[in-house]
Amino acid sequence: MTAVTWVPVITASATLLAAVLAGSVTIWNERRKRLLDARQAAYVRATSTLQLVRRHMLIEDMFAAQTDALRERLHRGANGNESRDLIQHTLETIERRRDRLLEHVLRPLLDAEAAVQVFGSAAVQQAMRDASGLVAKMLGPDPRRFDDERFEAAVRALREAIRRELRIR
Repeated sequence: MTAVTWVPVITASATLLAAVLAGSVTIWNERRKRLLDARQAAYVRATSTLQLVRRHMLIEDMFAAQTDALRERLHRGANGNESRDLIQHTLETIERRRDRLLEHVLRPLLDAEAAVQVFGSAAVQQAMRDASGLVAKMLGPDPRRFDDERFEAAVRALREAIRRELRIR
């Protein structure tokens, strides 16, 4: 074989190699883009869930105030059994609504935290744990009034950690 007959073989091999390389780069870029999209979706879910928590915590405070007022009325003594039964029924209704509300808040919060654990950096994961821990304390066995300032600080810390990570990437 002469050098002239090797030129098409070398050209075809180089073309094939270039096509394989271009295909693998395209696949790599698509995979990277999907991962970035999944990460950003997890972060959006985390921050929007915390905003959902904020709205529901304010509602929960309202339920707690209503419940406390009704309990006080019940302990002071209602006028007759009818009034006592009405207060007891209203109290149970408010507590059931509050329980449904807490489930509506806690399930998305746990899902968002799990998504951040999969896709997030250490800083984002820590910020999400801090925010979730604050929510858990507010919903815990020793309920306190909604601490708006601490909660907003936790959400800001999470958003800042997310912005830093997305800026780095």
